Amino acid sequence: MKLLICYSSKWDFLQVSPLLAIDPTIHTLCVTMDEQNALISTHHLSISNSNSSNLQNSCLTTISKNDDLFSPYDSVLVLGDSPVAIAIALTCSHLNKTVIHLHAGISSSILSKLASVHLCYSPEHSNVLIGEGING
Repeated sequence: MKLLICYSSKWDFLQVSPLLAIDPTIHTLCVTMDEQNALISTHHLSISNSNSSNLQNSCLTTISKNDDLFSPYDSVLVLGDSPVAIAIALTCSHLNKTVIHLHAGISSSILSKLASVHLCYSPEHSNVLIGEGING
């Protein structure tokens, strides 16, 4: 299985950095609002957002236009419920990639429905998913 880990903040990067230390061959995608805030990653996308009220649309447009980035990977791990994570999950679902959601169940989200694998921090978060009728 070839995995791509996607993140958009320093906090996200810190959470996945132990995985990267164990296996430096894991590829990463950093998605930011500008290239100056790019973190260490295999790939980088910069979201241009002239209209901050439509951030989700800007994320989805940029990520879907670059869907070729995802073609070498079987699975994509996204963190949280940010507009970036949702746009990546939508794009990868359309491309028939396995979507793995880290931080699943923290809030009700479309990501819960798009992801095949849900990684929860606690039984309470798992119960949120169960309450939504989602298993996995």
